[in-house]
Amino acid sequence: MRIASRPDRAVPVIAIAIWLAMALYYKALFDVAVLALLLATAFSLGAFFRPRRDTRSAETLGFRLCIGIGVLAMLVWLSTFKNYHYRELYLTVSIVSIIWQRRKLWRAVRQIARTVVLHGRRNPVFLVAPFAVVTLFEIFASYPVSKFDAITKHIAIPTKILHSTHYDYNVIESIIFGDSSLLTHMLALYLMAFGSKKGPIFLVAALSGLALIFLLRLLRKVCAKKRWPAALSVLVYGSTPLILLLSTAFYVDSVPLPFLLFAVAYVVMSRRDQIVGNTPALFFLMGSAFFAKQTAAYLVIPIVVSLVWLHVAAVARSERHVLESARAFGVGLLLFVLPSAGPLLIIWHKTGNPFFPMANAFFESPYFPIRNFADPFENPLGFDLGSLVSMVFHSNLNIEMGPGGFGLHVLLLPLAVLVPVFRRDRRMILVVALVLGAYFCSTRVTYNLRYLLPALVLSIVPIAYALEWLVSFVEERRLHTLAWLAATLLLVGPNLQYIFSGTREKGYDWNARFAPVLLKPHDSLTAMQISPMLEEIPDRRASILYGSSVPYRGAYPGYYSTLSWHNAYIAGLVRDGEVEFSDLLYGFDYLMRSKVSPVESFAQYLHDSEPLLEIVIDGRYDSLYRIRREPIVAVERSLGEPFRATAMRPYRVPLDPLYHEVEISLDLEVPDDGRPRATWFQIDWSEAKTGKRIGGFRARLALEPGRRTWQLTRRIAPESGRLGALTVKSSNDAPIFVHGVSVKSRPVDALTPLLAEYDRSWPHLAQRID
Repeated sequence: MRIASRPDRAVPVIAIAIWLAMALYYKALFDVAVLALLLATAFSLGAFFRPRRDTRSAETLGFRLCIGIGVLAMLVWLSTFKNYHYRELYLTVSIVSIIWQRRKLWRAVRQIARTVVLHGRRNPVFLVAPFAVVTLFEIFASYPVSKFDAITKHIAIPTKILHSTHYDYNVIESIIFGDSSLLTHMLALYLMAFGSKKGPIFLVAALSGLALIFLLRLLRKVCAKKRWPAALSVLVYGSTPLILLLSTAFYVDSVPLPFLLFAVAYVVMSRRDQIVGNTPALFFLMGSAFFAKQTAAYLVIPIVVSLVWLHVAAVARSERHVLESARAFGVGLLLFVLPSAGPLLIIWHKTGNPFFPMANAFFESPYFPIRNFADPFENPLGFDLGSLVSMVFHSNLNIEMGPGGFGLHVLLLPLAVLVPVFRRDRRMILVVALVLGAYFCSTRVTYNLRYLLPALVLSIVPIAYALEWLVSFVEERRLHTLAWLAATLLLVGPNLQYIFSGTREKGYDWNARFAPVLLKPHDSLTAMQISPMLEEIPDRRASILYGSSVPYRGAYPGYYSTLSWHNAYIAGLVRDGEVEFSDLLYGFDYLMRSKVSPVESFAQYLHDSEPLLEIVIDGRYDSLYRIRREPIVAVERSLGEPFRATAMRPYRVPLDPLYHEVEISLDLEVPDDGRPRATWFQIDWSEAKTGKRIGGFRARLALEPGRRTWQLTRRIAPESGRLGALTVKSSNDAPIFVHGVSVKSRPVDALTPLLAEYDRSWPHLAQRID
């Protein structure tokens, strides 16, 4: 009865209970608990910061949480320089910081609870919108890591660090380890160190939700606390397919959003003296966003421009001395560099390019083709209406999604640009300027719609503002409500239609699509087609080469390399003939061959190496082979009747295949007739198609009377072919008798020397500290 009489408290309590029940159903309750520990630790670390000239508790809370997240990611990153037991280290840091800041943390929890209850008291109906969005996010985020970049790159980095106890940025294994967008990877490492499986995706969803809260605070200020714009914005944010995808698939694109949107909200909502006083802290937030994803620069640049403008205005009005502003920007630049420059310097050290693989035509990394990394999309985007229409109705040309993935609401952006100017709303004019600046910077650099995400999200604010102005002309209360419902249906309905219906068969069209499999609980960290085969490998530290054009890696903890563009260095060595494929293959323990997406250019190499392969699993889509360590028999003959070989009548036997290390065994008999003898034997190899001799070697043996076995091992030149012949003959007319021959060969491990050379040239910091 008490709960029923207090709906303002009952609604959020019931919502939280439902979300926890869902977490229990999806076997993610432990992951939620570990994520709560991470957020509590982050706030406690950020609680040491006290905003200047700002007494508003909400902004203080936002500052401390965002700064703490950046600080925690930096601390985790620093821990990867040395071989530490991560779980014990992180638990110690969490317990100490939480105990130290327990009072501030408790006050923050109570403040959040009071805020939720206050909104529930004002209008419980509007809590349905955030409840629906959080529920949708939880359903999608509960599925294991399965999207392309997430399983080829983002989950692999924390997995490798966790099992290697350091991050060596080894681009010989794969170019993905040259990634400098590390904030998400470091926080995922924190969660995975405690054994969390769904925590990394929940982390991205939580940070996306935090960005939505900052967006709503900004909207609440510019829309005079009106409820419909906020409800519409929540639904548009949660249902836009691109935002839903990037918030629930362990991509890193949405992680910079809370830092950027808090900075925008603070610059728009605060007094000039507050903004000027906290400029260094805002720079640290932008540096943390850059630490999370370098494309954050597309919104960072407009924010910095607005800060410069505010400081110039403060100096012009004698509110601040020019040296104070210069000092603030100087300190701010250092704080921006603190989280962002370190990874860039390490990447520069390890690859020769701080923006690897971008800008490689300038920096010329020795481990990547000397050309600038290009977007995989050729549809040009500009700062014009035609591009805006293309983003909405032909988004499949610029993102791995179906048409409509960008959302319909951005079509209202031209109207949203005009309304603040018409109403002379300075705050909204600043927001519009930031939105347009972000779109401009993005489209100048990239055609990938993922990288326009900050501009897309921030554009929700002026669009909701413009809709509020339009609907304000409807004065009758019921028609006013119907107008908002119609606007919601027009903007949210197509998004829901995209998510809950439509084809899923073609390419990436299934991205952000709902499927019944999402309702099934899963225990795995990742969901990959090759996962069952990886589970069959007994040694989890084994090295694997995946012969596929799709570089799936997942959370495999051992050494894992592919022949796709993700491993351009090794693939290039083989393609250019600097390393024999068989020698490269011999450095691995297993080979996986894809039947669905094979690397066509390496098909012949794989065919020639078949004698090295021992089948383990022959699946429908892939096959798993163990690499043979014993020598491969090219020929082994024991003759019942010995062959009488002379100079003019040699003994010859074909050899197939031949690899770079050859073991030869000759069972020869020399008659005791007093005639001196020697034998020449040689191996020739030729082109498989033409039979043209392309190399060989020969050796001379002085023979004593009697029968004995001669053995020797030789390395043959890298330009050897795969077809050969062994010839044994006497050095003169005196015969020798060949009782048997044996030739075995094996490749020479080419991978280990490459790795050793790389480690000597670019030692990881754990080695240097040791």
